[in-house]
Order: sequence, then C-alpha cells, then structure tokens
Amino acid sequence: MTGYTSRIILLENMMLKLIGTVSVLSLAMTVTSPVLAKDHSKEKKEHRQCRKYEVTGSNIPQLICHTDTEWKQLDKQAADVQAENRHQIERAQNQVQYTSPQ
Repeated sequence: MTGYTSRIILLENMMLKLIGTVSVLSLAMTVTSPVLAKDHSKEKKEHRQCRKYEVTGSNIPQLICHTDTEWKQLDKQAADVQAENRHQIERAQNQVQYTSPQ
C-alpha cells in the first residue's frame, strides 16, 4: 500500500508542477506578446452614451449604449429610412384614383 500511495503523491506533485508551469507561461505570453498587447496610449477613448427604448410588451425599457460616432451613424440611417418611407407613402397616395360617390 505504501508504494501505491507514494505513486499517487508523486503524480499529484507532477500535476501541480505542470499546472503551475502552464499558468506561468500563459501569463507571460499575454503580458509580453507584442502581437497580443495593445497600445492603449494611442487610443482615444470615445464617450459612450446610453439611451432607453420602450419595448413593446414589456414594462422594462431596454438600455442601448453606443459611442457618439455610432449614434450619429444610426441616427442618419434612421432618418434615411424615414425619408424613404415617407417618399413611398406619398407616391402610393398620388397613385390612388379617387372616385366621387354617386
């Protein structure tokens, strides 16, 4: 029984050393790798703005966050869609032929 117990202890020690080595190596790779490391000094932090939107069928409004640049793009896209919808409605209304009631 002592031989069996000593083998288990030896295997446990080897596993702990292996886990320690792998964790140290992975930490070293993430810290020192120039490919994975980002240069945060050159990045300009953009202000994030959050807006609440009412969701149909829910009492809880949904909070959506984007940067100011993203909001400008989304607002422009929404305005373009509204303008196109308005144009289609006006075109459909102009095509309707009204008949006078007799």
